[in-house]
Amino acid sequence: MAAVPYASTSDDELLDIQYSSPRVISVEEHMPTPIPAHLILRDGRLDVFASVAKRGYFTVKPSEGPLTLQAGGYIGVIPLNPRVTIDVKPRVPVDNLSRVLRISGAVPTDIFEVIRRYEKEPELYPSLVDIYARAMTSYVDDIVLRGSFREYQRYLDATSFPRGRILMGEAAKTLAARGLAHKVQASWFQRTADNDVNRCLKYALWLLIQVRMGSRHVKGSRELIRGLGRAYRRFDGVTLDLSKHFLRNPMVRGTEPLPMLRGYYRNPLVLALAIIHQHAVSLDGSGGVALPSIVLNMASAFESYLLKSLQSTAEAHSWPVNVLNGNHKLTGGGGGKPLLDEGPSNVEATPDIVLGRPGNSSSFALVVEVKYKPGKLDRDDLNQVVAYGFSYKCPSVVLVQPFGKSGKPARGLHRLGSINNMNVYRYVFDLGAKDLEAEESAFGAEMVKLCSPAPVLTATPS
Repeated sequence: MAAVPYASTSDDELLDIQYSSPRVISVEEHMPTPIPAHLILRDGRLDVFASVAKRGYFTVKPSEGPLTLQAGGYIGVIPLNPRVTIDVKPRVPVDNLSRVLRISGAVPTDIFEVIRRYEKEPELYPSLVDIYARAMTSYVDDIVLRGSFREYQRYLDATSFPRGRILMGEAAKTLAARGLAHKVQASWFQRTADNDVNRCLKYALWLLIQVRMGSRHVKGSRELIRGLGRAYRRFDGVTLDLSKHFLRNPMVRGTEPLPMLRGYYRNPLVLALAIIHQHAVSLDGSGGVALPSIVLNMASAFESYLLKSLQSTAEAHSWPVNVLNGNHKLTGGGGGKPLLDEGPSNVEATPDIVLGRPGNSSSFALVVEVKYKPGKLDRDDLNQVVAYGFSYKCPSVVLVQPFGKSGKPARGLHRLGSINNMNVYRYVFDLGAKDLEAEESAFGAEMVKLCSPAPVLTATPS
């Protein structure tokens, strides 16, 4: 089938096109949906923002009638062009998405063509810091274009060149008593950007720089620090208030409105307060923090979440096994190794999770392969985990998948069978559990149980 020609809409073109309310189409990740051609074609070519096209969020295929749009493994609100935005929903229930993000450390992608409002949550997690930083630098650029917020402030001074109002009475007597007959006490008002509103933004930028300086060697951090530095220097005439006295100001807190001509300060102020108070945002809720649309690769997040939750459980309960990342080589402290005992060494076995026995780098208790696919398992996935199991000479292997909306298979551990004395299991993990911490504990308990010399389970129907 011939591919649809592609024409990129530049990201800056959004500024020149006035679409007050693009059409929003809801789809489920990995599911195809028909889409009217006039929404995504221009002159017979695909009309898609360049920043969206290059990330591969969707594929578009020609068909009889409407075109077919198929979402990839990302969830979130993703703009295609100024006319249409796609709201990609997860294909499994995920009622605790923020906890998954916090534990996994998965780094979401931000798309500046769409601004959404998110509910605040306690405990800021590192993967949001970069998104906060990019949003703050963008807000500051907007403030520079539209004008800084200035307030009149009262100044008092004893001077020989008075301006404003000359204060008589006690002020004059005090100067005369000090022999300063050539000076008077004057009072005047002057507009200044050195006010609580700008001090709040400057402090938030300073805080982000401190956080990011600790990870300057991480890919992209130096560029981000430079951007934050440029934004911070925009407030050179503003006091860095380390006492955070500005938090008492009702305009900063939002209990008093900003001047109408400076209403664009509200979104950066709300974000600055979230940064200062170390608040995260809930990706599955709506609220007052305005940020670019946050898009998440669920397959990557699910894999990292299960690995790190297992590592935390193992550490907390002093497991007799080490939980290793199979995508990192053994020589680097991970669990990866050559697939073959003899043969090309560049053919790697890279299971998602490996449980190894302490003190013996060549003895492994369990291989766990994570697949973000609800429902029936693919034959290729089964072949993969079995091959890894034989490579690692494990007594057991597990395929983990999320609990789907259909309710089948049931949650928990299922024995699929065995091959050459190696047990093969499936574990169905419920991301939508009311108590996700309990779900993590149950998963960990089953995994460590499978590491015992002879786990006993009977096969269950798949």
